[in-house]
Amino acid sequence: MMETLEFVKMHAVGNDFIMINAISLPDTDWPAAARRLCPWHFGIGSDGLMVIQESRKGGYRARMFNPDGTEDMCGNGMLCSGVFLHDEGLVGTNEFEIESLAGWKHIRLRIELGRAVQATINMGPALFEPRAIPAQFEGDTVLERKLEVEGDVFTISSVSTGTPHTIVFSDRLPDDDYFMKWAPRIEMHPVFPEKTSVTWAVIDSTKQARTRIWERGGVGESLACGTGACALAAVGHRLGLTAKSVAISSKGGELLAELDETDNAWLTGRPERVFEGRITYPLAGNR
Repeated sequence: MMETLEFVKMHAVGNDFIMINAISLPDTDWPAAARRLCPWHFGIGSDGLMVIQESRKGGYRARMFNPDGTEDMCGNGMLCSGVFLHDEGLVGTNEFEIESLAGWKHIRLRIELGRAVQATINMGPALFEPRAIPAQFEGDTVLERKLEVEGDVFTISSVSTGTPHTIVFSDRLPDDDYFMKWAPRIEMHPVFPEKTSVTWAVIDSTKQARTRIWERGGVGESLACGTGACALAAVGHRLGLTAKSVAISSKGGELLAELDETDNAWLTGRPERVFEGRITYPLAGNR
């Protein structure tokens, strides 16, 4: 049965999402919806589909589906979800919790003239153990390890910030040919059984870094990545390259990642509502 599905398009530093208030919608195959709606030429176009539902434990949960339909954790998606919940009138305070694939996350909003203009989320600590990433390496961490990819060798550092991330530090960001050749090959390397997102990073100072990002899940190159920013902050600090607060720039803009006294990563960005729309889609019975 075809029905009209209302949505809001949002982004956080260019990392864009289709936001759907699914609280009163029928049970739907959301992975299939992501595969249908996220493509740019045949759908709405986005890096992911954010579905807002009621949590069984009270409050709300935000589910993110990649363009290939896989469910994932997404920092910028959670920032957008916090702003969406407030601006849609679903929450009436500037601090609250949202359930995510990686557990409950604390959100803090900055409100101006009744609208949320900035969001900060507690992303929790990065996980360094190989089995938690997951990555098939021996030892306690995957920091500054050698990875052979089709005859070339990369020095990588991998962690999980709710989703696997691999950092490649360099003295300059890769050009298009190099990036498009090697980023997907690292993503798909067999040492990462669930694949990995990949970030090339240039450390300009202990408080500033520049990045170029490739995301798993059918996204490819993205303009920004919140979980990737937190991964870079955690790895950079562990290796002595960055302070506990680091501004991380990418093609889409700048995010702030901060580690607190217990090494929880706090991500701050400025999500924006781009437009609202409707699309005809079979909400019920599409499994």
